[in-house]
Amino acid sequence: MAMTLPARLGGFGLTDARVNYRLTPTQRAQRIARRKTLVPDLLWPELKLDVEYDSDAMHLTSQQAMLDSTKRLALESDGYKVITVTPLQLGNPGRLSDIAREINRCAGRQSRIRCKDFPTKQKELFSLDWSLSSLFNPSWLKDSPQGRPSTSRDHS
Repeated sequence: MAMTLPARLGGFGLTDARVNYRLTPTQRAQRIARRKTLVPDLLWPELKLDVEYDSDAMHLTSQQAMLDSTKRLALESDGYKVITVTPLQLGNPGRLSDIAREINRCAGRQSRIRCKDFPTKQKELFSLDWSLSSLFNPSWLKDSPQGRPSTSRDHS
């Protein structure tokens, strides 16, 4: 969200990204990945650029780390540049700004934020609760018309 939102909303305004876009890699990459399709987190197909988010919630097991590494290797074998973003980077506007600059560099453009109140807007954006627990159990659902707290089954 922070990468693709316009600067007037505190984002970096990186357009043309595809979220969870399913792509069919070459046969070589399919052999590496041991699957016929790959789903990059944030993809710029025309730039052959992928940003992968490695959350603490999903990526701490050896099994998941191996799958992530294999996916990156397969994408890189097809000529994609893969950038990994961690929770600490995502929560730090300065670190995320570095990543946005790298994405712009790969796109052959300069990073230009023209919103004069960008620091304020970015502070507002980064003050939101982006945790997985809030996504799967948002407080506004607790006061839902049904009058009952949501459960993980409600979000399946």
